[in-house]
Amino acid sequence: MNTKTLLFLLLLPFALLGQQTYVPDDAFEQFLINEGYDDVLDDYVLTDNIKDVSFLPMNNLGIQDLTGLEDFTNLNTVRVLGNPIQSIDLTANTELQYITLGHQSLTSLNIDGLMKLIRITLQDSSLTTLDVSNNTSIKYWV
Repeated sequence: MNTKTLLFLLLLPFALLGQQTYVPDDAFEQFLINEGYDDVLDDYVLTDNIKDVSFLPMNNLGIQDLTGLEDFTNLNTVRVLGNPIQSIDLTANTELQYITLGHQSLTSLNIDGLMKLIRITLQDSSLTTLDVSNNTSIKYWV
């Protein structure tokens, strides 16, 4: 057996497993399990299972960390209310048009470069500043 064939056979199982997204927050992953996007609480979800999700309503779930949200590449609307999240970076979610956040201890929000963002609603948040200068399509901001 030549070296190329052996290398191919060794790497084949990894290719068949599919790309995974790291989701370290158990509450966030449990939400994904409950919604049918994942099936095992193991800090990972198959990226193929989440790449086409367009709406995420994550209210009062105890989520502290949204790591993994960056792989929701078709996310249009996100609603995160009543979770103890301090920092959210949505810059990778370039399809976002609607964001509703609040009732949490949010102190940092990065929405830089979200050119399709139309509406952002912040309710009862600890956030004191928000730079929207690079979000030229925003029509409604509360």
